[in-house]
Amino acid sequence: MVIPLSVVALLIALDRPSSRPAPRPSGSSETSTEPTARPSRRPPPPSPDSDAAYAFTFVHDDGHPVRWNPCAPIRYVVNLDGAPTSALPDITEAFARLTAATGINAEYDGPTDEVPTAAREPYQSERYGDEWAPVLIAWVGADETDIAFEESTSGAASPTAVRKRSDGELVYVTGEVALNTGNDHGSGFDTADSWGVVILHELGHIVGLAHVDDRAQLMYRESSEGVVAFAAGDTAGLRQLGREAGCLTTPAPTEVDLEVIETPA
Repeated sequence: MVIPLSVVALLIALDRPSSRPAPRPSGSSETSTEPTARPSRRPPPPSPDSDAAYAFTFVHDDGHPVRWNPCAPIRYVVNLDGAPTSALPDITEAFARLTAATGINAEYDGPTDEVPTAAREPYQSERYGDEWAPVLIAWVGADETDIAFEESTSGAASPTAVRKRSDGELVYVTGEVALNTGNDHGSGFDTADSWGVVILHELGHIVGLAHVDDRAQLMYRESSEGVVAFAAGDTAGLRQLGREAGCLTTPAPTEVDLEVIETPA
């Protein structure tokens, strides 16, 4: 069974002196929007490397990828409403596999009632305290969210980055994974269309990998029979996003303002 996988979107935040939290972005979508304002320096679009079989969602002008601080854990929450019984075990194992490939640890912050939206607030102090909102993972139906995935699509993932004022570097700080309740997948990682494999693919997007044209890679845009784990190309890309690339610093939420730019399809 071949299933279409995620559509990647990216929200860019500009790091500016401010005593107030980041405001709600004016709009976003899983395809593209006309921005209300643009950053002074927008990263170039991703350029898939067919030889290496990996690609990054965004790269800086000098070619290095936008990434998380790999020396701090990626915090995440899960909305279990509508989720399969295997949700937490599959998510835990998917993060364990991501950690093995990147060296980036993950911390489960517990359940949430938050629902994925195309313009999710990256800073929600009343819900999550005075830090960046954790990565949200949730199962939703097409009629429960404004994220524009088709009924046949198993999931969509969207990382969010902020720009540091000190050096202009972009750093991922949060994101969301929306999984389609309209798809009836099995649990675990034994087949390409199981929930565990779908989640692992989406987490690849969360840390900064884009789709590739190589069916042998997990980051191919559709499920490929027999591909149930990160392959050589995926792993090569993940190494450049992980601890081997060195630590980064992340600005506090009160130091940034969000501005939406056009998002890649």
